[in-house]
Amino acid sequence: MVLAVDEKSQMQALDRTAPVLPMMPAVPGRTTHDYIRHGTTSLFAALDITTGTVIGQHQRRHRHQEFLRFLKTIDAQTPPELDLHLICDNYATHKTPAIKTWLAAHPRFHLHFTPTYSSWLTIVERWFAELTNRKLRRCTHHSVKALEADVTAWIQAWNDDPKPFVWTKTADEILANLAHYLTRINQLTNARSGTKSSEHGDIADVLVPPGPTVAQRRELFLHRQHPGDTHRRNRDSVEQPGVLTKRVGGKHPVRPSSLQLSERPVRSTVEVGRTEADVIPDELARLFRRLRSQHRRASIHQSDL
Repeated sequence: MVLAVDEKSQMQALDRTAPVLPMMPAVPGRTTHDYIRHGTTSLFAALDITTGTVIGQHQRRHRHQEFLRFLKTIDAQTPPELDLHLICDNYATHKTPAIKTWLAAHPRFHLHFTPTYSSWLTIVERWFAELTNRKLRRCTHHSVKALEADVTAWIQAWNDDPKPFVWTKTADEILANLAHYLTRINQLTNARSGTKSSEHGDIADVLVPPGPTVAQRRELFLHRQHPGDTHRRNRDSVEQPGVLTKRVGGKHPVRPSSLQLSERPVRSTVEVGRTEADVIPDELARLFRRLRSQHRRASIHQSDL
């Protein structure tokens, strides 16, 4: 018996501030943008890939203790004479010493793990999508217990008429599409770098025009901030190709202050030899912090009013 096992963690018990308006002719269903969250719960589910039936259990936390409790539930709700092959994602709670000890005492359980970042291969994820689209997306719940009872009733209704999921493409077709995608990405990458692909020869027919360089992006950004400041920046620039520095009074090179949002410059020394690609992310990060602090001060000022 093959079961696809996974957890749908952090299901929220949301209560809308206004009733959900149903669909009407030429009018879509509508919900309010704000809500009240009464708590969260996690759903442990095991999908039988042959029949489509689901074994579900709610847990308030998501640890190896809860996963071990769910394994005991699967053991109690499946025929004891069958070997169980569980397809799980590569999660740490599935490999703790307590889990390994319990599996050693129950040899009919066999766990198979998907590769890292490949939990979408577990077919129970597709069932979670059905649960979200058909039940959770448009429901309101006043408590976590109400949410758990509602999901449990939906699982029971699903098991009354289960529908197994099947792959519409073979493994060879999936791998062929992946190979085509990687080949295309390789061609575009080589096109932007101006090189040729050793496998496909000249790829000039699929070249994408290269984007602006770092220096061009910086010059465009500074021109938008200070349109008439180009000549001063060129005069004060250090005669060192590829390095974004300025000389101030013959001292060590410092970053240009033309990127600052206020009149008070914030200057810090820059190591000689740093390229524009190294300096520009620092400047953008400084701009973001400045904007965030100004927004925070404005919010505090409005709250005082």
